[in-house]
Amino acid sequence: MYEVTVKIGASPSKYWGSLEFTDAAGRPHRKEIEGERDASKQSNTLEALIECLKVLKKPCMLNIYSAEDYVVSAFQYEWLTGWQAAGWKNAKGKTIRNVEQWQKIWTLLSPHSRRVMKEE
Repeated sequence: MYEVTVKIGASPSKYWGSLEFTDAAGRPHRKEIEGERDASKQSNTLEALIECLKVLKKPCMLNIYSAEDYVVSAFQYEWLTGWQAAGWKNAKGKTIRNVEQWQKIWTLLSPHSRRVMKEE
């Protein structure tokens, strides 16, 4: 299983990300993604993660880094698991923000192991 470092970031008008790993022969690989989108910084950060996850073709151990507390907290506090179990509703019974993006992430992450960390 490859160990892949994923770094994501965004602004209200752009998103970007990178994936880095070393293959079995010891060769380093790097792929960068970016796009323009008029949306919130949080939504664009999720879009960066989605686009990075789409690149992966086999199960990996992912080390995901983001400066966006919203994204990091969703994983570190297991909100994503809770939202999925509750039909994508929050503790107040309301549909979570960016629900379609979170659903895509849930699906795209399913074959992978992951650690999500705050990037300073």
